[in-house]
Amino acid sequence: MIFLWIAACFLIGSFPTAYLVGRLRGVDIRTVGSGNAGATNVFRTLGKTPGILTLSVDIIKGLVPVLLCRSFFPLEPMMPVISGLAAVAGHSWSPFLRFKGGKGVATSAGVFLGLAPWAGIVAIAVFLGVFLWTRTVSIGSLSAAVVLPSAS
Repeated sequence: MIFLWIAACFLIGSFPTAYLVGRLRGVDIRTVGSGNAGATNVFRTLGKTPGILTLSVDIIKGLVPVLLCRSFFPLEPMMPVISGLAAVAGHSWSPFLRFKGGKGVATSAGVFLGLAPWAGIVAIAVFLGVFLWTRTVSIGSLSAAVVLPSAS
């Protein structure tokens, strides 16, 4: 049962949001911008609304497996972590995109919101602050990752 659950989490994470949002706009997101199938590339190449949609779904892909796992495996304290890792792995290595995907930042944010909500909120706030200051997603993401352990 646990193996099936982990496989399901991987498949949830592998849902190719950026690719599908791009296709709705007539674009293969893997061939424009950075070529990455993630929310940042969608924001840069397709605009704010498709970017927000992609970001939201990618966060949900990480959050839902963690939250559901607590109901299905209440006596397994590591299962939410494993479920989150499986979702991020699915996003990063999506079988729907020939095992290529995004970097997993938004999906990881969803995982951390599920595992440690306040720490996740602090990390997202740091990301937003640094991003708005520098206009660089990678610096915001790295800053959030540095702050996350101390916010837990």
